[in-house]
Amino acid sequence: MQVTYARFNRHRLPRFQLATMIMRDSTRLLVRKTALTDAAIGHLRGMQSAHDLLEAQRASTDIALPRILQATGAMIDFEFLPFASVDQLLFEAFHERQAAAFRDILDDYANIIATAFGSAAHPQIGDELREIFGADIKQRLDAVDCGPCAPVAFLDPVFENVLVDGRRRIFIDNEWVLPGALPVNFMVFRALYYFYRVKYSDFNIDACVSLDEMLERYRISAGQSELFQAMDDDFQAHVFGRERCYRYRERYLKFGHPTVDSMEKTIAHQREVVIDLHRQLSALQNTPEWRLISMARNLIAPVGSRRRRLIQKIVLQRGTPRHPPE
Repeated sequence: MQVTYARFNRHRLPRFQLATMIMRDSTRLLVRKTALTDAAIGHLRGMQSAHDLLEAQRASTDIALPRILQATGAMIDFEFLPFASVDQLLFEAFHERQAAAFRDILDDYANIIATAFGSAAHPQIGDELREIFGADIKQRLDAVDCGPCAPVAFLDPVFENVLVDGRRRIFIDNEWVLPGALPVNFMVFRALYYFYRVKYSDFNIDACVSLDEMLERYRISAGQSELFQAMDDDFQAHVFGRERCYRYRERYLKFGHPTVDSMEKTIAHQREVVIDLHRQLSALQNTPEWRLISMARNLIAPVGSRRRRLIQKIVLQRGTPRHPPE
């Protein structure tokens, strides 16, 4: 199979480190998820449980999930779906300064989140949610009127994880789905916050439609926003670690420019990632398969030959992305 896209989440804690690859065979594209560490195998397998949990709670035929093609050991293959995401549609509306269309897209998303998986009157917190958000999370939620809940703890349905296919809305990349019930407003808040203050923080989305306007539009109060921000910090710490430098509060301009200390930590961490990748490459180059391929390559296209230069030119052209990677 040919790999057309790859992303490695090595900046996470080891038990959550996954690789995502879009692969092409002779007939189709597929999305392959693999565990990058032995510790992450359990998290990867949890994606199948998450898929089953969402499927069991699905309350509308207009909601869909990508089919699981195969799940074996430390690998899961999903069907590839070539549709635009809510994220893409929103950014296009912003780019064209179409404020009305921007609001309509957000209204559709908020309605889908509120109805996709039914409803629950109150938060329901199990051990896994307490591990992420703290033992007192039920009391903190009860202290703030958070409104209706979804009967499944769907932590990460951000805009880029929702595809639009006509009337259908397809939820992809469903890593963070747990038993329980959390406020619908929490999911909407996280999606808005990530879009405005994280992914596109440098684009001044507020100039088109402000975040404050949308929070008010969906009745997300100041008290809810404060609690949901704290919950998001807890979630980031659960995934990346308390001392990692990828937490939103340290990374983006809403909370000030990065400090020299945080930048040094970022550089040190990226250096560790590069060293680790070099170790993996060295190990690969020492395998019999690699040596055999190298011998064959040198026979077919010797170093310095015209054929070798032509092949390198083709490879470089194919490897140059036409759009900035996400």
